[in-house]
Amino acid sequence: MQAEEIFTRVAEKVAQADSRFMTIVDCQIRPAAISQILANAGLSSWISVLLHCPEPVRERRLLARNWAESAFPRVENWARILLEEAGQLGHLVIDTSRQSTEQICATILKEGLSR
Repeated sequence: MQAEEIFTRVAEKVAQADSRFMTIVDCQIRPAAISQILANAGLSSWISVLLHCPEPVRERRLLARNWAESAFPRVENWARILLEEAGQLGHLVIDTSRQSTEQICATILKEGLSR
């Protein structure tokens, strides 16, 4: 199943559920598609978070996960597209290169509650 199809189904279920629920979907969907899917599902209260890091950090992380260096240009191009689109649409972008998991979670909660 495509990531957008999965995300659409989750968004529809969240829209039908009690608003106290929080759902996190980890996928590589373009920010514009996220905005459209959530609007179509009738969700008016949501945040989209793009976890991002600079290219050298991403390459180091990919190498640590045994990714082939030949994949790096494709990954970097996709990361640039996601970052640019998220910025244009006002989605939350968090640079993960110098933050612990706890700090990233705190930022998401803080920013999410203030939006």
